[in-house]
Amino acid sequence: MKKLIIGLILLSGVCFAQVPVKTVDGNGKERITAASGVAYDSGMVAVTNSATTLTATTTTVQVIHCLNSTAGAVTLTITDNAGSPITYFPAVSMAANSVLVANYGTTGLPYAGVKLTAGSNSAITCRFIGVQ
Repeated sequence: MKKLIIGLILLSGVCFAQVPVKTVDGNGKERITAASGVAYDSGMVAVTNSATTLTATTTTVQVIHCLNSTAGAVTLTITDNAGSPITYFPAVSMAANSVLVANYGTTGLPYAGVKLTAGSNSAITCRFIGVQ
C-alpha cells in the first residue's frame, strides 16, 4: 500500500509540475512565462548595412528569426548595445533564400539592447521575441 501511495504522489508531481507556459499580454503579444517582464516582439524588421539599433532596452531574447530572401548569400552580425558590445552572431553567412532561427528557450538570453548589421542593405529581415 505504501508503494501505491508513493507512486500516486510521484505521478501527481509529474502531472502537475510547473512548466513554462505561453501567455498573451494585454497587447496581444506572446511571451513565455519562465522569463519575467513585458512581452517584446520587434515584428519583421529590415536590416541595413550599417549598425541598426533594434532596441536600446535590455531584452531577454527568447527567439530570433531572420530571413534572407535574396538570390545570394548575405552576412548578418548581431551585437548588443553596450559600450563595449558583445557579438552574438559574428558576420554569420546566410545562404540565399534561407532562414536562421535561434531559440534560447524559455529562460532566454539577456541582451543589453540589440544591434543588427547586414552585409547587403535590406537583404535580411529579422524578428526578435522576448521580454523587457
